[in-house]
Amino acid sequence: MSKDADGAKGPEKVKPDESDVGTESTKLNEVGLGDVNSVAKDSGDKESKANQKSVPKKASVTGTAGTNGTADSESSVAHGSFCLKNKFRHVLMFVALACLTWINGGVTAFNQVILCVKNETTSNPPHYEISKDEEVWLQRAIGIGSLIGTFPFNYAYSRLGAKYFFGGAGVLSGICCCLTPLAASFGFWPFMVIRLIQGFLYSADFSMIGLLISKWSPLNRSALYVSLLTGYTPIASVVTFALSGPSCKSPIGWPIMYYGMGVVTILTFIFWFMYYNDAPIKNKYLSQDEYEILAKGKFKAEMAERTTVPYVKILSSLTIWTVWLNAFSEIVASFFIYAYIGRFHVNVLKFDTHTAGYLAAVPPIPFIILKVAVGYINDRISCCPERIKMIIFNMVTLTCSGTCLIMVGFIPPEYRYVTIATLVIMYICFSFAGGAFYKCAHLAARQYSGFVIAGVQFLKSICLLAVPTVFSLTLRSEEDYPKIEKWRPAFCGLGGLMIAVSQVGKVVEE
Repeated sequence: MSKDADGAKGPEKVKPDESDVGTESTKLNEVGLGDVNSVAKDSGDKESKANQKSVPKKASVTGTAGTNGTADSESSVAHGSFCLKNKFRHVLMFVALACLTWINGGVTAFNQVILCVKNETTSNPPHYEISKDEEVWLQRAIGIGSLIGTFPFNYAYSRLGAKYFFGGAGVLSGICCCLTPLAASFGFWPFMVIRLIQGFLYSADFSMIGLLISKWSPLNRSALYVSLLTGYTPIASVVTFALSGPSCKSPIGWPIMYYGMGVVTILTFIFWFMYYNDAPIKNKYLSQDEYEILAKGKFKAEMAERTTVPYVKILSSLTIWTVWLNAFSEIVASFFIYAYIGRFHVNVLKFDTHTAGYLAAVPPIPFIILKVAVGYINDRISCCPERIKMIIFNMVTLTCSGTCLIMVGFIPPEYRYVTIATLVIMYICFSFAGGAFYKCAHLAARQYSGFVIAGVQFLKSICLLAVPTVFSLTLRSEEDYPKIEKWRPAFCGLGGLMIAVSQVGKVVEE
């Protein structure tokens, strides 16, 4: 596209010295939290001498190697043409958040409209016969597709760039949304194929988050941007829940939701193609001053357009495995809550269906806001080292959430509002994840955080397959649904897993 972000003309931009890429300065930081702490402290502490050395000066004519291998940009960056001076990175993050949300929305819309598809509500046609087993496989298709696509997308991003691969995945996801009603009309197998493709395209999301944080986030604001970008899942849930009711009762019926989301997804990705670059230095909207903010304290490879991932070194890191283990325990518990808490409200707490839906949909809204606020606060705290902050936030995310989940299993059903309050506290604790293991993933792996966070996506795909199994093992029939003692093993098991994993993480950190 002639008018996109890398088609700019104007003052010639001198790229960073490529000779440093692949040297010691660009290798994976030894991923222990002690090193994470020193890296983050140097990049975030304005009084640090090391930090002052790595801060790029105003653009000069030629580029030079950065101090200690950091991304010095004495390389020239054309003054950005964006209307909000030195704020382009914020706009790009919100564009990326919208793209991530709509891809995820196309996947989760099925959970909201399936009752309309099967005519289990007073909804307008079309209606189709879908058995319980077929419904389960349509759910699993997303997990299977994303398992297949996670690492191919990460490899493509690191070697060939993310602009066109992620953008292409988004456009195809929008097309799949528009084709979903047609596929459903032809029967189970065409519907299954569309869901598998959507799952494959959905796997583009998490690798993209790591890449965005590495290149387009200041190092000392990583928790804020991680919290913002990982909020796409609850945002998508809120959006699809809000759209599903009116869509099912519209003259066209539930397909209107897929048509609308498909069109909006494609339109959103037009902005992605306009604004995003794999190398910030090439972006015509980015000013020299803002580039210096992004490059501050970073290695040259973090700002480079391409990178070679040291897979063996990452996979041999105990800290990275701890990040993945922490992420798995939080994701599997939160997936179980998102998927089945509505049934718990109706069958155990005896709320009516309308109230239960409201109670299931409302908590994610303050959770989204709080998640971003907590990330901002984490970055602003300067009274303790990064390592201590991550330990505290990780304990809140896992230990406190796990304790709340166990408590839910033992609160008598007649105290249902106490149960609701406990669940709300659990949501609040989940919001601390951006300053916990997610931040650790970025600060430990730096320019390779895309691969590490892609590993989180891989675990997310496993959870999509595992959660229905956990549910079916603990509640074997509909007769078990109203019995709190039948739910208790799931709550205690998932809560205990989070508490145990948080302690393992603490031992590793020490």
